[in-house]
Amino acid sequence: MFHINRTKYEHTAYDNRMARLLWGLIDIEKCAAWAFYQPDTEFANMIHSMKYKNRPDIAYSLGDIISRDFSEYGFFDDIDGIIPVPITSKRKRERGYNQSEEFAIGLSDRIGLKVYKDIIIRKSFKESQTHLNIMERRDNVKNVFSLNKNHVDISNKHILLVDDVMTTGSTIVACATELLKIPKLKISILTIGFTYN
Repeated sequence: MFHINRTKYEHTAYDNRMARLLWGLIDIEKCAAWAFYQPDTEFANMIHSMKYKNRPDIAYSLGDIISRDFSEYGFFDDIDGIIPVPITSKRKRERGYNQSEEFAIGLSDRIGLKVYKDIIIRKSFKESQTHLNIMERRDNVKNVFSLNKNHVDISNKHILLVDDVMTTGSTIVACATELLKIPKLKISILTIGFTYN
């Protein structure tokens, strides 16, 4: 496999650069990404293929790989279930899959945690976050997530919220803020990649 610049955040899941980006914005437990994401790298090309070139298998395989890497450090030991960051139903129809959901299933199949696919809904998609600054990103995802009125009760659980790549954390914060309306819910974060400047 080509070179991947690993974060090793599974070693410091309660305090690392990624976690510190979220401090003061949402209450989280653990927070980690598997690798650093930088444009124009083989890893970035792989993520691009996963999202835009009909390669859900990449997301699933990364879930399997990351679950093995992180299990060694007890990362999943107190987690009750996994929630993938949703995409809109329109985008899912166009793409044929949600890459974060495929990632969650890859994790789940190895570590045995339930994937909750219908707890939270993405109501709208304004525009891609790719070329926006931090303030534009936050505005772009403001109020785009809502709790499914008929969701199963996950009160008092510790949920792992998963996504493909975290840059500013705007999408994670918007999604977690809505989830934290559920009583006594604890949230940890896991992404495949983390963009750092």
